[in-house]
Amino acid sequence: GRYSSAEELLSLFLANSAFLSVGMNVTIGCREEVPFSDPGLAGSEREAHPRLAPLVEGSLFELGNASEFCAAWGAGKAGPIENQPVTSSIPALVMAGRFDPVTPPDYGRRTAEHLGGAWLVEFPTLAHGVSTVEGCPRSIMLDFLADPADEDSMPVRKWLDRGAGSIVYSTGGKFAEIPSRAKAKLTRYVQAGKARHIPGDLFADDERDLKARADVRSDDPHVLALARATGVRLLYTADGKLKSDFKNKNIIDRPRGKIYSGARNAALLTNSVCASSWPTSSTPPSPAT
Repeated sequence: GRYSSAEELLSLFLANSAFLSVGMNVTIGCREEVPFSDPGLAGSEREAHPRLAPLVEGSLFELGNASEFCAAWGAGKAGPIENQPVTSSIPALVMAGRFDPVTPPDYGRRTAEHLGGAWLVEFPTLAHGVSTVEGCPRSIMLDFLADPADEDSMPVRKWLDRGAGSIVYSTGGKFAEIPSRAKAKLTRYVQAGKARHIPGDLFADDERDLKARADVRSDDPHVLALARATGVRLLYTADGKLKSDFKNKNIIDRPRGKIYSGARNAALLTNSVCASSWPTSSTPPSPAT
C-alpha cells in the first residue's frame, strides 16, 4: 500500500507537538472517551492494520489498561449524557476532511443528523483541521460566521447539499446588486456542479416583451423571462410584486408558478433543476424550480 500521506500526517503531529498540551489531551480522553470506548476493539483494529499502528502510538489504548491508568490520573468519568449526541436547531457549520483519522467524516455526518440547522461540508482531498486551510475551506467558514443560515434558507441549502436539486442562473437583470457573500455562495455551487449559467441573450427578446407588458408589476422581468425559458416553476423571494407576477397564469403557466417563502414551504423542494431569482436584499441567491 501507499502510506506517504500517513507519514506526512505523522510528521505534522511531531511538528506541532510544542503547541499541544498532553495533560489536557489525556484528561479529556480519560474523562470523556475511555469510559465509552472498547479497548479490545481498538487493539484488534491496530493488529489488523500494523502499518498504521504508529499513528496511534502513545494513545491511551497503547498504555495497556486504559481504565486503570485513567483511574490513577484522577480525571473522573463523565456522566452518560456526555455520550449522547447534541440536538439543536441552531444554525451550525460541520466541516469534515475525507482523510481525517482523528475526527473522520462519519463523525461529522452523525453530528449533523442531530442538528436541525446543520450545513455539512465534506472536503474530498483534506484531512484534519480543514477550517485552518486557506482558500475554499477558510472562506466557507468565515462566510458562515458572517452570515449563518437562517431557519428559512436552511432547507434550501440542505436541498442543494444533498444533491436533490440545482440552480440555473443568469447574470442579467439585478445580478449586479447581489451582495458579494451571495455571489461567493453561488460560485461554490457552480464549482460543485450544482449551478449552471444560462446566457441572457437566449431570452432577451422575451425579457423586453415582458418589460413592456401592462400586467407585469415587478421591476425584474429578467427573472420571469429566465423562468419561462428554462421551465422554472418555483421561486424563493421576498419581493411581493415578483411573487404576484410569478403566480400570474398569464405570465407563468403550464405548470403554474409556485412560491417558496420560508421553511414552512420545504415540501416544495423536490428533486428538480432550479433557477435563481436575485432579490435586492442580503438574502443568498434564491433558488427557484
